[in-house]
Amino acid sequence: MAELPFPAYAAWAPLADGSRLVFDGRALVRTNGVWTATVASYASFVFPSFVVTDGATAWVGESTNGGLKSIDLNTGLVRAMNTLVFNYDAVLLDARTLLVSAAPCGFNCGSDLYQLDLVTHQLSLRGHVAGPSGPLARDRAGNVWYGQNSPLYPAPPASSRLLRWSAAQVQGSAQLSDNNATVVQAQLDGVADLAVDLEGGLVLVSQSRLGKESEIIALDLAGQWQGYVARGTPWFSGLALFDSAGPGSFHAWSGAGTQLWCVASEFVWGGPDKLLAFEPRRAVAHTTGSGMPGLVTWSVSGAPAQGSWTLLAAPRQLWSGSESVWRWSDAPFTSAIAPSAWTRIAKGGIDSLGNASCAWQSPGPHLALQGLLRTRDGRSVGTTTVSFD
Repeated sequence: MAELPFPAYAAWAPLADGSRLVFDGRALVRTNGVWTATVASYASFVFPSFVVTDGATAWVGESTNGGLKSIDLNTGLVRAMNTLVFNYDAVLLDARTLLVSAAPCGFNCGSDLYQLDLVTHQLSLRGHVAGPSGPLARDRAGNVWYGQNSPLYPAPPASSRLLRWSAAQVQGSAQLSDNNATVVQAQLDGVADLAVDLEGGLVLVSQSRLGKESEIIALDLAGQWQGYVARGTPWFSGLALFDSAGPGSFHAWSGAGTQLWCVASEFVWGGPDKLLAFEPRRAVAHTTGSGMPGLVTWSVSGAPAQGSWTLLAAPRQLWSGSESVWRWSDAPFTSAIAPSAWTRIAKGGIDSLGNASCAWQSPGPHLALQGLLRTRDGRSVGTTTVSFD
C-alpha cells in the first residue's frame, strides 16, 4: 500500500500518466508526489466538491458558491460555466456532457441530477432521487451508478443503497429516479464514494461513518459481497481506479496492474489526510528441484484460503516476460502467455492459510508454470506468479 500526504477537504482526479489533479479550494495543482505545478488559482477559498478530467481539461465544482468551472490544463485558462448550489459529485457521460449530483433545494428535499453541456454551459434537470446528494460513477459500458444515503441523521444502520441506471436510460429522455433505477444493493451503511471495475466485475464502495470504523468493500456487479479492501477509523472517500500497467483489474489475486486510490481523513481522531493506493493481491509461486530431471515441487502462498488451484504448464520459450491480461473462466488471466497455449497438468486444494503444493517427476527444464486460482465457492479469481521447472 502506498501512502502520500493530501490536503484537507481536497478533491482530486487521476491522470493517465500517473500524476494527479488536486483541488484544495485555493488552487488546482498537478502533482506526482515528487513535483507539483499550479495549474490555476482561486481568488479566495471555496469548499471543493469534485474534479473530473479528460486529460486536457478539468471540470471543477465547489459548494461554497456553487461554481462550476472548466480549467485548461495546458494554459491554465479558467472559464466559469454555470452555478449549481450544493453541487456534490460529477461524472463525464461523453465528450460534451457532465452529469452532476446536487441539492439546490437545500436540506431534506432530496437530490437532483443535472446534465451540464460543456460547450454551451447550459444545465438541464436529468433526474431526482430521495436523500442527500450521493456519489456518482460511470462504468465503461455507459451505466451510471449512484450511492443513495438516508435523509435521516444519524442514518439508521444498513439504510444506504447502491443504484444503477443503464446506458440506455442515461441516453434516453425519461427522468432518472429511485423508481426506474436498478437497486443493486439495499443494505449498505453510509456510502461516501464509488468506483466500478468492469474488467474485474467489481464495485468498490467506501462505507464511512464518523466516530466508527469505516471500510472499503468490494461487491460484484450484482451487489454480492466479495470482501474488504480496507478497514479503519479514517473517513474513506475520493475513490479512483488507475491502471498502472495497462488495462487491468482490481479483482483480488488477479495481479493485473490496477490500483485503487482513496483519500483517508481522520475527522474524529485528528491527523493529516492521506492519499492511499491499494493493489490486488497476487499469489506467489515457487519451484524447487528445477533445472534438471527429477522430482520438482511447485508451491504457492497467498492464495484464496480453502480454495483450489489448477496447475498450468506451457513451453518455457513462450514466456516473454511481459504480462498481459486476458479473460479465462470469466476472470482476469494475467500472464505473458495466452490462455490457449497452456495445458492443465494437475489440480488440488488450498489450505486455510492460503498455501498449496504439488510434486512430479520432471524430464528436465522446459516448462513455464502458473496456477489458476479459485475461491472456496469455485469462482475463478486469477493466476499466480510464474515459476519454471
